[in-house]
Amino acid sequence: MLLTLLLACDGPSSERPADADGDGYTVTDCNDDAAEAHPGAEEICDGLDNDCNGEIDEQGGTTVHADADGDGYGDPASSATLCEPGVGWVSNYDDCDDTSSDNRPGADEVCDGIDNNCDGLIDDDDETLIAGDWSFDSDGDGYGGDLRVERCSYEEGYVLEGGDCDDKDATLSPGAEEVCDGIDNNCNDLIDAEDESATDAVWWYPDVDGDGYGDSEAGTFSCTVLADQIAVGGDCDDNDVEISPGVTEIIGNGIDDNCNDLQGELLMADAAVRWAGTYKTDAAGTSVAGVGDVDGDGYDDILIGAPGQDEEGEDAGAAFLIRGGLTLEPAVSLDDSWAQIYGEQYSDQAGHAVAGPGDVDGDGYDDILIGAPLRGYDAGAVYLLLGPISGRLELDEADVTLTAEGIEYRAGLALAAAGDVDGDGRSDFMIGAPGLDGNAGRAYLITGDDLTSGSLSGASTRVAGRSGENLGRAVGGGDVDGDGQSDLLIGAPLSDDGGHRAGSVHIFLGDELQVGMSITDDDAILKGESAYDQLGWSVSGAGDVNNDGYDDILAGAPEDDNGNVDAGGAMLAYGSAGISGTIVEDARLLGGFYTENAGTSVAIVADLDGNRVDDIFVGAPANGVSGDAAGASYVFFGGELSGTVALADGMILVGAAPGDAAGTSVASAGDFDSDGRVDLLIGAPGASDAWSGGGAAYLILGTALE
Repeated sequence: MLLTLLLACDGPSSERPADADGDGYTVTDCNDDAAEAHPGAEEICDGLDNDCNGEIDEQGGTTVHADADGDGYGDPASSATLCEPGVGWVSNYDDCDDTSSDNRPGADEVCDGIDNNCDGLIDDDDETLIAGDWSFDSDGDGYGGDLRVERCSYEEGYVLEGGDCDDKDATLSPGAEEVCDGIDNNCNDLIDAEDESATDAVWWYPDVDGDGYGDSEAGTFSCTVLADQIAVGGDCDDNDVEISPGVTEIIGNGIDDNCNDLQGELLMADAAVRWAGTYKTDAAGTSVAGVGDVDGDGYDDILIGAPGQDEEGEDAGAAFLIRGGLTLEPAVSLDDSWAQIYGEQYSDQAGHAVAGPGDVDGDGYDDILIGAPLRGYDAGAVYLLLGPISGRLELDEADVTLTAEGIEYRAGLALAAAGDVDGDGRSDFMIGAPGLDGNAGRAYLITGDDLTSGSLSGASTRVAGRSGENLGRAVGGGDVDGDGQSDLLIGAPLSDDGGHRAGSVHIFLGDELQVGMSITDDDAILKGESAYDQLGWSVSGAGDVNNDGYDDILAGAPEDDNGNVDAGGAMLAYGSAGISGTIVEDARLLGGFYTENAGTSVAIVADLDGNRVDDIFVGAPANGVSGDAAGASYVFFGGELSGTVALADGMILVGAAPGDAAGTSVASAGDFDSDGRVDLLIGAPGASDAWSGGGAAYLILGTALE
C-alpha cells in the first residue's frame, strides 16, 4: 500500500509548474512570459507589472509636479511619479501660487500684498515693483515736480501725477488750459498757438475761390486775426467755387461736390417717385419688393407693405401693388395703386414683409407674397396671391393661406424667393418664423407641391433653430455652389456661434434638403465676428457680385461696432463649389456713422452701372446725415471686393427728413420704367406726409446713379 502511495506522488501523472521565462519563479510568477516580471523585481516604465503586486508602472518614471495655472512652474505640494507626465505636469516645484499664472518666479512684483515673484518677500523689489510715480506737489495743483522712487504706500504731500513745469504756480500744470498769454500753461513745451489746444486761438484759412469756405489743408492756428483769411474751413477744392460744403451734391459726376468725403449722395426728396401712406400709422415702406410682372403687361411691378394700416381694423395692415410702366409723378398716394390688399383683422400687421416669389404656379404670371406675423396670437400667417391681380382685395381672398404651427411663431416676419429648388420649373419661396425675442425660430421652404392652404407643418422642408437664436429672422435663396440648383440661406441674428448674439447665417444646399431638419444640419455657416453684431438680421443671396458664376451671400450685422458704435455693416462671402463648414467673409462693408445700424436691410441687385457684375444695396435706417434717424441707403458697385471696405466709399442715398428711417427696407424694383436699367426701392416707414408717420417708399431710377 505504501508503494502505491509513493507511485501516486512521484509518478508521471503529477506535473510541477514550469519556469518558461527562466527567472527562477514558477508558482508565484505573475508573468511567466517575461523574465523582468517576478516577485521582487524592480518596477520600471514598460507597461508590465514587474514586481507582481497587481499594479503597473506605479514606481517607475519621473517625479513631476502639477502646473495647474500653466505658467511653467510646478506646485511643491502636488507631485506624482509618472512614466508619461503629459500636459499639466512639470519637473520643477518652484511655484508659490499654482492658482495664478501672474504669481511665479521671474514675475514682476506689484503692490498687491502678494509674493508675486516667489522670492519669499511681499511688495519688496525696488527694481521690478510696479507702483505709482509719487511726486511732491508744492503748489497743491494736483501735479508734482521731480519724481520720487516708486513705492506702494502714500505719503502726505505726494501725488501720483507728475510733470508740473512750475511747482510754485498752481495755475501752471499739465491739467491747465493753454491760452494766448505767452506762457506754457499746460506744461507741454508749446506756447500759445503753437499748441492746437489753445482755447482762445482760432484757425484761419485762405479762401482763394471766394465761396465762403477756406482751404482746411492750408489753415493757420493763430492768436491774432490774419488778414485776407476767414475762420470757416472745409473746402476740399479752393480753386473751384462750385465745390464746397455749401453746395448740393451732384450724383454720378465722380466729384465730392459738398466735401463730405462721400462719392455722391442723393436726397430721397429728389427720387423719381414717392409713394406715401395716407393714414397716420400706416408705416408704409416697412417692407418693399420688386415682384416681377404680376399683370402680364411686360413691365416690372413693385409691392409696398404698410403693416400699420387700419382699413380693416387697427394695425390689420395692407400691401399695395404698383403697376410698372406708369407715367412717373413725383408724389403719389398709395390709395392710387393698381391693387390694394388689406389684412383680415385687428393687429395682424399684414405687409410687415412682402416678396415676389416669381411664378409659383407656372401660369405665366408672377405672383406675390404678404406676411402677417401677428395673425392669431402672434402665430402669423403668409398669403399667396396668384397673378394677375388688381383693385381692392382682402387677404381672406388669397389663393393660398399658410398658417403657423403654433402661437408666437410670428410666421411671415420674413419672406423671400428661393428660385427653383426642386427643379419642377416653378418658383419656390421661403418663410421665416423667428418667434418672439429669444425664441428658437423656424424657417420653411414652400415648393409647387405645397400650394394648398393649411399649416406650415406640411412644408417641403422645415428647419428648426436652437433656443434663443431667432432662426428665420431673415431668409433668402441662391445657387451658392454653382450646381444649377437653388440653395437656402437662413439668418439667426441672436445665435452665439461666433460670440454672444454675434449672429450667423446658415447655408443649406438644395440637393441635401429633407422634410424635417435642424440648424445643426446646415452645410455651411457664416458667423458674426463679435458679441452683439447680430449677423443674419438680413440676408440676400440671388446675385453674383464678383462675376465668377456663383451666387454670393450678403448678410447684415446692424449692431457691428467696427466702423463706429452700432454703425453696423454687412458681410459678403463669395459662393464656390463644395462650399462647406465655417466660411469666412471675403469682404466686410462697414458703416461709419454713430448708431446708423447699416445692415438692417440688404440686397444684391442686378448690374446697376453696366460693368456686368451685380451690385450691393445696404440700408441704414438710423443714419443721421440729413437729420436724426432720417436714414440712408448705400449703393456699392460690385467687383472683386475684399478686406474691410467703408460703405461711405460707395454712393449714399439719404433720407429726406429727420425720423424718416429710410433704409428700413431696400430692394431691387426690376426695370420699373422699362428703360433697360435696373431701378431701386427704399422704404421709409417713419416718413411724414399729410399725416405724421404714414411712411413712404421711394423709387430711384437707375439713370440717377450714373
